[in-house]
Amino acid sequence: MSQSTTDHNEQGARHWQLRLEDAGDGSGDAMLLLPDDLLEHLHWREG
Repeated sequence: MSQSTTDHNEQGARHWQLRLEDAGDGSGDAMLLLPDDLLEHLHWREG
């Protein structure tokens, strides 16, 4: 995944920065990259 980009606002709420990148295979597709700490917050597990 990508490095942590978590910030907190004045009320303590979390904010994450996501990145949209070209897939790099010439297809015109893109990938949405989510920070690891966001995936952990969502209890995401690969597989």
